[in-house]
Amino acid sequence: MLLALIFLFLIPQHPEVKAPSTIVSTKWGLGKETSLPDDFLPFNENEKLPLKGSYWVRLIVQTNHEDEYILVGGNHYMKNMRFYNAQDNFIGKGNSCSVLLKKGENEFYIFYPFIDFKARSAHNITITRAAKYYKDQLFYTTSHVLFISIIVFLFLLSLSFYLISGGSEIIYLFYAWYLFSIVFFFAYQFGMLGDWFPFVNNISPVYWWISSASLSMSYLFFAGAFLDLKKTDPMANKVITAGKLFVLSVVVVETTTYIFGYDIQHSVIYKAIVVLFQLVAMPYLVIRIIRQRTTISWIFIGGASILMITTLAGQVASTFKAVDITNFYIQIGLLIEVFVFSVGIGIRMWVINKQKRQVQQELLEQMQQNMAIHRKYTTELEEKVIERTKDLQIKNEEKEILLKEIHHRVKNNLQTIASLLNLQQRRLKDEMAINAIEESKNRVRVMGLIHKFLYQQETQGGVNLKKYLVQLLDMLIDSYNVNKRIEKKVKIDAIQTDMDMAITLGLILNELITNSLKHAFEYVENPMLKLNVQKKKDTIEIRLMDNGSDVSVDVNNSTSGFGWKLINSLVDSLNGQIATQNKKGFEVQILFPMATA
Repeated sequence: MLLALIFLFLIPQHPEVKAPSTIVSTKWGLGKETSLPDDFLPFNENEKLPLKGSYWVRLIVQTNHEDEYILVGGNHYMKNMRFYNAQDNFIGKGNSCSVLLKKGENEFYIFYPFIDFKARSAHNITITRAAKYYKDQLFYTTSHVLFISIIVFLFLLSLSFYLISGGSEIIYLFYAWYLFSIVFFFAYQFGMLGDWFPFVNNISPVYWWISSASLSMSYLFFAGAFLDLKKTDPMANKVITAGKLFVLSVVVVETTTYIFGYDIQHSVIYKAIVVLFQLVAMPYLVIRIIRQRTTISWIFIGGASILMITTLAGQVASTFKAVDITNFYIQIGLLIEVFVFSVGIGIRMWVINKQKRQVQQELLEQMQQNMAIHRKYTTELEEKVIERTKDLQIKNEEKEILLKEIHHRVKNNLQTIASLLNLQQRRLKDEMAINAIEESKNRVRVMGLIHKFLYQQETQGGVNLKKYLVQLLDMLIDSYNVNKRIEKKVKIDAIQTDMDMAITLGLILNELITNSLKHAFEYVENPMLKLNVQKKKDTIEIRLMDNGSDVSVDVNNSTSGFGWKLINSLVDSLNGQIATQNKKGFEVQILFPMATA
């Protein structure tokens, strides 16, 4: 808002005082730069020049005294015009030229390589005292550089956030695209693009105005991602998709008509169709977004309202070719809009991170509750076993039944927790929160699988690690519904272990196998998972390998995700060591001392 007030203060509020020199005659004639036309005709404002082709303007300026003036023949982006004096001598190139007017009539020739449809007339010639011109140019240059610098800064900031997120936050990329489109469009209009890349001056301005559709297209992509319309409002998302198709059709129509020599960009009927679509689609979209009644939706409505007003003003200005002072207000509107959206993106990411932290906290609490249940039943079991050791042979059958019942109840309790997580998952809309709940359900299922395994087996002599891990691997592959047949290579030694170690190993392998299923096989035709578990003296070695991952992971990195932190914690509880490497796939090696059942 402060920047907007500064711009408003800087905009000249008084009409320009006309210089004592007067343009008394302007005539034009078709022709190439190599030679002047044979005839120059009086310019008729109602007469349409050819859509394509170059032409000359013959200019006569009357002045009462000798002084230095600036002859301006076009807007900022008209950098390829050439100025000649009455003797047909080249005196300048660009959109302006410094001339010394002598008392009486002064004759000049200006070569126009293109028709400038954004000008008030086909020649758009003015003459200004040099001192005033340079003063005005300082103002224009300062405001233009300030505007471009602010947008470029936000563009680089957004692009940096996208790269820092590892490409997971696509909204930063769409916002960077939108900001880049703003920079690209206005850098051309300010003439900066032509200064940086001279070949730009050889391309008709019509194509640059058509390319401004990138503004609308990038905005639509950004809006869909900002509001997550695919999940929050599929109908509004369809309107966004229709808008994308409409923008593409506009580009095709404008390009095609220009190629065939027709200026449809300034057709009132055509502009009316474009504006009508905006007046129908945008209010409908705004109404649906308002119904969401969230902080993010209100922020978007504020920014969209500013953009809608700015866009309509630009459409009207373009149609009636009144773009001088209007550009300043459009720039102010865009600065306010990008400020609102920049704040909005920050708030959106804060809300998402808050939900993620809440889900993780709930997960930890649920795991603590589960461990408390586990400890409770374990304690009860131990007490009952001690009480019955005196009559072990007689009570052995009762003990077996009791153990199975306890495991059955624990399994049922864990299933209840998984069901509660499932209910909570259905209420969430954020993808990251949904994924976190899904991961929590898998961890609960891993512990439930142990208890199911224990109450189903005939004896209670410990956990058969091979049978348990094979069931765990099959369960995870089935739960993720990978759209490819995954080849499994399993080699596990016959190892009996206690329940605590089995649960810990199950949680560790759940995290590792889930990571491979989610990230490893997207671009692999023949995915493969290899699990080796070997007993070496008093040590157990676990190796899990896939043939798809191409990113090494530093498990000791403090910035690792929640899953890797959980893995490190569980490995430490086993007094073990973990290492990773990437050789034609991702491999994890875990070593820990043996503890038998």
